[in-house]
Amino acid sequence: MTASALYFVNWWTDTLIIGGLSIVTWVALLVLYQVADTQPIFWFALVLSLVVNYPHFSATVYRLYQSPDNIRQFPVTAWGLPLILFGAVGASFWQPDVIAPYFLMLFLLWSPYHYSGQTIGLTMVYARRAGFPIGRRERMALSAFVFSAFVYGVIRFQQTGSGGGFTDVYGMSVPAFPLPHWMDAAAQAVRGGIAFVATHRRRGEAVGIAKHSGRHAAFHRASGGVQLAALTADDDRRHPCRRG
Repeated sequence: MTASALYFVNWWTDTLIIGGLSIVTWVALLVLYQVADTQPIFWFALVLSLVVNYPHFSATVYRLYQSPDNIRQFPVTAWGLPLILFGAVGASFWQPDVIAPYFLMLFLLWSPYHYSGQTIGLTMVYARRAGFPIGRRERMALSAFVFSAFVYGVIRFQQTGSGGGFTDVYGMSVPAFPLPHWMDAAAQAVRGGIAFVATHRRRGEAVGIAKHSGRHAAFHRASGGVQLAALTADDDRRHPCRRG
């Protein structure tokens, strides 16, 4: 298999876009940023989301509505979901202290869940391009690994509630439901156990595929999960939503 068939652009570009930049940023903040005040990083992340996430959302919306066939195929997404969201936004403005916090909490839960699904999808795409077979059991193990990182992040976020069961996000008090501390340890154990078993089970095959597909092919299949694991690591001092 040629490199052009494996990568969307090339090794460096694909590596940076699918998780490399996030991992490098997390490591740099972990090592270099020793200031207790996380507000600068918090607002920088907000601004960065405007130039990274929003173009992605816009491209997704354009792809949905550019074809009548897409609209007919996904009527609920094309027509029903926008009406629901417009209603939710209107209700949030109508009752900013009652409805808006829960709407924001829903967004904070849905976004990492959506990112987890994207991680699995990208992993499957690179595996298929590299000729790396993933059966039903392997996909279940991959999903368990990725979503355990999502669950761990949600648990850690919920455990940071302060001030009557709320935590501050973008200046708004969002409900947080404290969960037992053993739950985050259990999520980490699931993630680590699956990673260990899957790595040793398919190590020989992965090495063989990597030799034929490019020396760094295996990294692309794992980087999304590594990114999720890194971003949900236990470092409350530097997480913008874990103040208090």
